[in-house]
Amino acid sequence: MSGTLFNNLFPPALPLTEKQKPGTVVFLLFVLRLALVSTLLILYNIESGTGLNLLIPFIAGGALLHFFLPLRFRPLLFTLVCIVSIVFAIGWISGGLLCAAILFMLGVAHLKIKYTLRVLLLLGITAGLTLLRLQIVHAPRLIIITPLIGSMLMFRFILYMHELKHEKNAPSWTERLSYFFNPVNIGLPLFPVVDYKTWLRARTPEAFAPVYDTAFRRIIFGICCLLLYRLLYLRATPITEIQTASDLLGYTLLGYTLVLRMIGMLWIAVGLIGLYGYDLPPVFDQVFLAERISEIWRRINIYWRDFVTKVFYYPAYFRLRKKTKQAVLLSTLFAFVATWFLHNWQWFWLRGDFHFSWNDLAYWLILGTLIAFAISREADNPARKKTAGSLRESFFTMLRITKMYLLMSVLWTLWNGSSIGDWLFLLGKITHDPLSLRWYVIGIVLFIGIGTFVHRLLTHPEHSKPFLIIRHPLAVSLAGIALLALAVFPKITTTGAKATAFICELTQPQLNQQDRENAEQGYYENLVDAGTGTPWEQSIRTRGRGQWFSGSEQAAPDIRKRTLKPNFSVREGNKTFTTNRWGMRSPECDTVKKENVYRIAFIGSSYEMGSGVSDEEVFARVFEKQMNDTLQKLGKQTRVEVINFSVGGYSWPQYVWLCEHGVFKFHPDRIFVFSHSEEKQRVNGVIARLIQNGLDLEYEELKLIKNKAGAKQSMSRGSIQNLLYPYDYQLLDFGYSRVQRAAQKQHVPATWVYVPALNRPAPPGEFNYLEQLAEKNRYTRISLAGAYAGYNEAALQLTAADHHPNAQGHVLLGKKLAEAFFAETGTWK
Repeated sequence: MSGTLFNNLFPPALPLTEKQKPGTVVFLLFVLRLALVSTLLILYNIESGTGLNLLIPFIAGGALLHFFLPLRFRPLLFTLVCIVSIVFAIGWISGGLLCAAILFMLGVAHLKIKYTLRVLLLLGITAGLTLLRLQIVHAPRLIIITPLIGSMLMFRFILYMHELKHEKNAPSWTERLSYFFNPVNIGLPLFPVVDYKTWLRARTPEAFAPVYDTAFRRIIFGICCLLLYRLLYLRATPITEIQTASDLLGYTLLGYTLVLRMIGMLWIAVGLIGLYGYDLPPVFDQVFLAERISEIWRRINIYWRDFVTKVFYYPAYFRLRKKTKQAVLLSTLFAFVATWFLHNWQWFWLRGDFHFSWNDLAYWLILGTLIAFAISREADNPARKKTAGSLRESFFTMLRITKMYLLMSVLWTLWNGSSIGDWLFLLGKITHDPLSLRWYVIGIVLFIGIGTFVHRLLTHPEHSKPFLIIRHPLAVSLAGIALLALAVFPKITTTGAKATAFICELTQPQLNQQDRENAEQGYYENLVDAGTGTPWEQSIRTRGRGQWFSGSEQAAPDIRKRTLKPNFSVREGNKTFTTNRWGMRSPECDTVKKENVYRIAFIGSSYEMGSGVSDEEVFARVFEKQMNDTLQKLGKQTRVEVINFSVGGYSWPQYVWLCEHGVFKFHPDRIFVFSHSEEKQRVNGVIARLIQNGLDLEYEELKLIKNKAGAKQSMSRGSIQNLLYPYDYQLLDFGYSRVQRAAQKQHVPATWVYVPALNRPAPPGEFNYLEQLAEKNRYTRISLAGAYAGYNEAALQLTAADHHPNAQGHVLLGKKLAEAFFAETGTWK
């Protein structure tokens, strides 16, 4: 009895030949390379947003133990490493619930009842988990596990049940568990859909060294793909700035390369699994070298292709082949409709809501239709044999590759766009200054010409052999050492500003300009809790509550759009958010000043309002205290009082309204008007929101700009922003001049204060332009650039995803502002 149970738990021992047994040299090389890739994954913050870098010590430690463990016990170790990773990620209680849920579903799959009933039971459990993920049921401990359980089970369980129906030779339970309990999956929710049978076959390596060589090569290659992605991503042109045909083509060509992130993640995933001896097949096959539309299906994400083919294509094809001659065409179309649905299903589990968009559906339908017709045609008319090595064939090969890249780039802009209307609007830019395309045309011609000769060279085996050296373990290790040196170089020597910025782009994940604009525009429209701890924390929605302070806002019937509620107070832990009777985040005050009070009005947005920090931590309060402490030490009777008119999401149109309707009722002695990094993009987004929401722009200057741009409420926000882009500086000039005009009318000096964004470099030349604009409009000027000098700016943010300053960041801003104001005023009255 005990022997039978033991055999059911563990796979039979697999004999190793002397050649296959690991030696000392193999082990030392394994340890050195494992240390190298682990360090790279941590130093470069690879997928730090999903927690992969935090799990590397567990994954690497497990790989070391795995090296010496007998083969039959290795699946159990793999499962145990996963369980430890789960507990580390989400704690004992939630981790235990996750493990119990997976085991429960696995138990249901093996009940001694009809297969159909088991499937129905599993569908019922899935429906319950779906309600939980939608947060219809309030169960925080369970909600936390839903993204992980979705990522670990949603596709693998389909494949598992598909194979279970026809299973003949039952594997051990440790092998079954290792298929679901995968530690790499905890840090990479977008995980390759590994087939169950492939997983079982991959467990038996042919030899130790080749499997590990392949694993390390895949990890290094995946890291390089992700680093290249970061560089290209940060240089992507924002949609708002696409004005000419040249801008459009550059945006289109660069956009498709961003698929490098998916490529990098999946290569790293199969590489890390390879450290445990699983010799999995490749995930991709030279994605950017597809010559025909049918090859896109064969080359991109081979695991997904095999999954969809097995579960959807073949069942449909075998049902249709005797009924219609178009079985291949219809089956392929069905597979792509399934792909569209399953991609949305996958994102639902990761993000927590269903996100239907017509452009997403159109992308999959167009791509699926093209591939379906291509595959159907190839089935009827097999491709002719190529003339290998001929110059003519090489030329046409490069021509086809270029054509396919252009086609996929255009389709990618459709999939990546916010709407079909936005996409069509952008395509219309191809008629704007078509002569600007000449350099791109020259570049494409050169690419085809050079590629033709390179292709012809590589088609001859004797010429291509030297290029295989890049696959050699020594070459891969040297590449990893070069990446390590690049990451640590700034820490051991002094580097120039440009070199430091470049290395920071590689090592620190950042948002590009387009996504920063989207985040800025959506921050106060979709207020949800951002995790403040680990990457595995989930937003728990409760009725009527988003951010802990979001209830402070109320709608306004004018250009402000929103204001803070009067006499509002909310607490979270030791943090408070309080407003006075005027709806300002300031202590109570009267419109009439007290004697010996120097009153300063703060006019700003979320930074100045103090988004995410407690009342006493806002830098307006820090500045006020710093000023009064210094004045007291100087023996001055004057006391500074700050009145904070700032509200999150405000920009210059709202500043103008405040100055013309409310600020000067409080008789300030000075106003501070705050400017920020990416001011131009911010004011563009604010005006676009106002137009899209149909609000009266109130000021003739703004209405004139709207009419000249041709912006209409019926347009998408992206289209409105694009039309406003040529007028961004006019929008800024409107705000600067109107605020100064209102201040001069009241004989109150206005000070322009520049606040740099945290961990986000300002666009080149922006500060100089804004300072010149402030000087032109006769503001006194204060710059807080350098306030964060000597500090790790990432540590001064509220969270990794929220660039607003935390309490320490506000202290630095408040003290810097006080020092600068004393320096600007000279002798205090």
